[in-house]
Amino acid sequence: MHDGPPPGTDHTTLAVFDAAINQRINDAEVSLSIEGPRNSDPGAERLDPMHLDGSITYGGYVSLQNPGHYLLILHTARPSRRDDPVRAIFVYQRS
Repeated sequence: MHDGPPPGTDHTTLAVFDAAINQRINDAEVSLSIEGPRNSDPGAERLDPMHLDGSITYGGYVSLQNPGHYLLILHTARPSRRDDPVRAIFVYQRS
């Protein structure tokens, strides 16, 4: 799926589950936006589906190289619920 990491990037991976039935979601549309040090463009980037041990995860390369506090904001939606995405925010601190 990926052609290898671009210089100065990290790889992020996300598995998506339906909490009501504890089942992995394999048809999600996932995007990630990052707010952090020297991030001049906080626009959302699509995370690509990846096959991992027979399951689907979503991933992509991001730049988290500068020291400081980052917010990783994930938006996940099923094709039938594009107008009602789930949002999750993760905090990352790079020394």
